[in-house]
Amino acid sequence: MRYRFLTFCLAFLYFNGAFGQETFDRNILLDEGWKFFKGGPVGAEKQNFNHASWRMIDLPHDWNIEDLPSNFS
Repeated sequence: MRYRFLTFCLAFLYFNGAFGQETFDRNILLDEGWKFFKGGPVGAEKQNFNHASWRMIDLPHDWNIEDLPSNFS
C-alpha cells in the first residue's frame, strides 16, 4: 500500500510539472513613454500630479548627462 501511494505521488508530481506549466512568448518593452525631471518635485507621488512640463526620454537614460553642456548630449 505504501509503494502504491508513493508511486501515485511521484506520478502526480511528474505529470503536474511536465504538463502543468504554460510558457508565454510575450515581450513587453518598457523603454518608451518615460518622462524625466531632474530634482525632487513635491507631490509627484500623487495620481493626479501634472507632469506635462517634464521632458520625454528614451531608455536607457542616465540622469548624470543632464549636467553636461548641450553640445555633448
